Amino acid sequence: MDDVLDQLTRDGSVPQEVYQVMRDAIQRTAAQSGKLFQPGQEAHYMALAAAMALKSTGYSIEKTKADA
Repeated sequence: MDDVLDQLTRDGSVPQEVYQVMRDAIQRTAAQSGKLFQPGQEAHYMALAAAMALKSTGYSIEKTKADA
């Protein structure tokens, strides 16, 4: 898995800045487990936090046609 993540940032599919924004949002959310949300809901809140962090830093998320 780490190799795949490294490759995505190396080839530019996921710019390093985007990765860092998402990673930081996920880490902050993980620290709130049991405080802001019930155990077992981590993935939901981490995904929301990452999306909101990207939006707040000026990024947008668009769906593109996947390569066949």
